[in-house]
Amino acid sequence: MGASVTLPHGPHRFLLSANLLVVSIPSYSETTCIDCEDGETMFEAGHSRESILQAVSSMGYAYRFDEHFHIQLVGTLQNHPTNQESFTSSESGADVQYGPLYAGLALSAEWFPIPWLGLVPALQWPLTQSPIRYGPIIGLGLRGLLER
Repeated sequence: MGASVTLPHGPHRFLLSANLLVVSIPSYSETTCIDCEDGETMFEAGHSRESILQAVSSMGYAYRFDEHFHIQLVGTLQNHPTNQESFTSSESGADVQYGPLYAGLALSAEWFPIPWLGLVPALQWPLTQSPIRYGPIIGLGLRGLLER
C-alpha cells in the first residue's frame, strides 16, 4: 500500500513516494538430526514466521531528454526488519525486530526503444550499512506502457 507523486515542470520531474509493506520473515529456524546412524539421516525441523510492517519512502529528481530517454536519481529511506535475535539466541520465541533505518541512493536511466517498452538499468548504492551491508546493487527493469 502506498502513494507516489510526480511533479512535472518542463523536462524536469520531482518524485515523492511512501509505501507501507507487510513482510513475512522467519523469526526462528532449527534443524536437528534425530537419527544419524546406519547411513540413514532423519531431520526434525522447527520454525516460525512473523509478519511485520516495513516503511519505505523516497524522493528524487528525473530529467526527460525526450520521449525516448530520461535519467533519474532517487534517495530512499526505509527500515529493515531483522531477526538478529534469532542468531544470538536459541529460543523459539525470538522476535523479528523492526530494524534500523537505512538510506540508499539509486541512479537509473530509462530508454524506450519502441513506444510501449522501456528498459531501465539501475545502480543502487547504500549510504548506511549497519548491521546489514548491501550493495552496490545493479539491476535491469522493464516497463510496458498501454496506450490511453
